[in-house]
Amino acid sequence: MALFWPGTPCALCSAPIEEARQAIGFAALPTTLSAFDGLHDANVHRTCLRVWALKDEFVAQYNGLVDTWARGRVSRLSLTSAGDVVHEVDDWVPF
Repeated sequence: MALFWPGTPCALCSAPIEEARQAIGFAALPTTLSAFDGLHDANVHRTCLRVWALKDEFVAQYNGLVDTWARGRVSRLSLTSAGDVVHEVDDWVPF
């Protein structure tokens, strides 16, 4: 899982993320998905991810990699009805 510290740059907008609650982090997964390579082992602002045009594709491909490479060791992602991306495990602590 991506490490977080205040000021970590968002992998989508490059602006600093000041607080952990503003971020969602992703695991380092083996990938050849060049469009999404920058998001593996990275943090993004939750607000950036909510409006990102490719979030549905990213969630589907990320979950496919979790199922193939890391089942049980890395939480899958879900989309809420509000369009937020969340870790499926309620007590998942990415930071």
